Amino acid sequence: MNHNQRFEAAKEKAACSRISSYNIGTYQEKTLHSVLKYYYEPEIDYHEVKLGRYIADIMKNHEIIEVQTGSFTPLKRKLSFFLPDYPVTIVYPIAHIKWILWVDPVTGEVTKKRKSPKEGSPYSLFMELCRIKDVILHEHLHIKIAMLDMEEYRYLDGWSTDRKKGSHRCDRIPVAFDSEIVFHAPEDYLFFVPEELYQVEFTVSEFGKCCHIRPRLASTTVRMLRYMGLIDFVGKRGKAYVYKVNQAVINKRD
Repeated sequence: MNHNQRFEAAKEKAACSRISSYNIGTYQEKTLHSVLKYYYEPEIDYHEVKLGRYIADIMKNHEIIEVQTGSFTPLKRKLSFFLPDYPVTIVYPIAHIKWILWVDPVTGEVTKKRKSPKEGSPYSLFMELCRIKDVILHEHLHIKIAMLDMEEYRYLDGWSTDRKKGSHRCDRIPVAFDSEIVFHAPEDYLFFVPEELYQVEFTVSEFGKCCHIRPRLASTTVRMLRYMGLIDFVGKRGKAYVYKVNQAVINKRD
């Protein structure tokens, strides 16, 4: 079974599981979470495995996979319990291309889908990594970014005139698996540092412009990369802090 066939099979299994979720224990999961579980482990016998007082999304061959479609904060206690004894992979989906569909919460009417002008960035991972900072360097922890094309359904229940601002998300339906980015060790996160910055000093602002990300995300990314030992603080340029890539990490990766 090739990559695309595997993804289509996962979507079909997820659809069936939601119909009979009261029987098979999917806990009324949202579609995105369910599809990714079946993608990474087609056999339901390995889903929802109880370990102590926690439940692992997937456990097979003494390895755990946690599919996290939202904030990493709820994972903190789970990871502290799992990591000493088990390798754990967190799968984090990011919308590569997204279409928005609006749902009237009263009539159930759904609008035609419209493509969002924004494409998802792998850098958004760092807004979640900072929530599990205490364990991010654990040798048993691995991260997979799943870049997906998705349809996002949102309720027209917001506070603005068109009811869109402040609206709530109903569901996300993955329609295609674009790519996967895997991180096993700290040096793998050099993926996020453009090669043109390897030999030069840079500020957070310069890093953000080079990576085409917003200032807040650039600041969080640089802070986490420094915490992970990939870049070093080397001084100040005016009021701005200046950083440089840790050459030892580059040599280790190469």
